[in-house]
Amino acid sequence: MNDPWVRFDTYVNLGRSYDMLGQRAAALACYQRVSKLLVGTRWEPDKDYILQDYETVPFQVARAGP
Repeated sequence: MNDPWVRFDTYVNLGRSYDMLGQRAAALACYQRVSKLLVGTRWEPDKDYILQDYETVPFQVARAGP
């Protein structure tokens, strides 16, 4: 699989999953991998949007209701 979109999108999702499991170190490793995969691609300028603030704030699922 050579499509960079698939690779970095997979690592973003994996990092979010690790964050939800409380495994922050593994999540950060995934987010760092995303940063490396973006270098030299057309998505590199969108890195801040793709990673949002996941490297500083753990991903959490928004809860609905009161």
